[in-house]
Amino acid sequence: MEGPAAESATAREKLSFERRLSLSREAKERGNALVHEKSCNEAKRAYDEAFVYMFYSQEEYEYELTQTEKEIYQDFLLTLHLNRGLCKLKLRDFDGAKWDFDEAQRYAKARCVHGGVGHPKALYRRALTLMEMVRVELEKAARREYWDDDRTLQWCSASETDLRDALSLAPADRAIPLALQELSNLRMQIVELQKAQRARSKALFAKLGSRTMKPDSNARKSHTCPSTDSGTNASTQPVTNEECIQASLPALERVRIY
Repeated sequence: MEGPAAESATAREKLSFERRLSLSREAKERGNALVHEKSCNEAKRAYDEAFVYMFYSQEEYEYELTQTEKEIYQDFLLTLHLNRGLCKLKLRDFDGAKWDFDEAQRYAKARCVHGGVGHPKALYRRALTLMEMVRVELEKAARREYWDDDRTLQWCSASETDLRDALSLAPADRAIPLALQELSNLRMQIVELQKAQRARSKALFAKLGSRTMKPDSNARKSHTCPSTDSGTNASTQPVTNEECIQASLPALERVRIY
């Protein structure tokens, strides 16, 4: 690294912990003001700057900081992750927001906040992030696009766990029960979509079956079905009626047969 960037990095390395913390706090306060102004992109950049000032390698953290400085560092980064995660959530960067809230939880547990359960804001905001990720999948389903219902239900379960833990830590917070009710509504939408999907798949299977099955007493009687291999002479091979039907199904619909 050469030039001004190298000089800036070198200067940062020479700063004391107190000076780094002071500069990082200034950037954090600037980010907080920008959040109040609803300038989330600019606020996120200010929080990014705050993180840069407080960057320590693992070796530096272990051997250069005192125990008191380590505790201050962990508490401060917990707050930074909470604030930047909120910006990312508002900017619909759900993966990034979840990562920040995961980190906030990690620092909270390291500091044994609330007996090691974690931080109520980190839990609540991570739950909201997971709910937004569920909504994205439901929007795909509404457009008849492929969506992962199993993963969506896993997100619902993780969100419920976070919300119940947050409620145990902050029982007076009225926003948490409202989020639990909203989560219940999302689960109901998933169940209804799964039912509709199963019905469509069964109807398609029955329709294809009525066209393919012969009026023969032996339903398992083998017959030939055109091969899907490319070539000038299409080969045939003996298969059952059910195999012919399955081969006729579109790939995504085949996954959804229940």
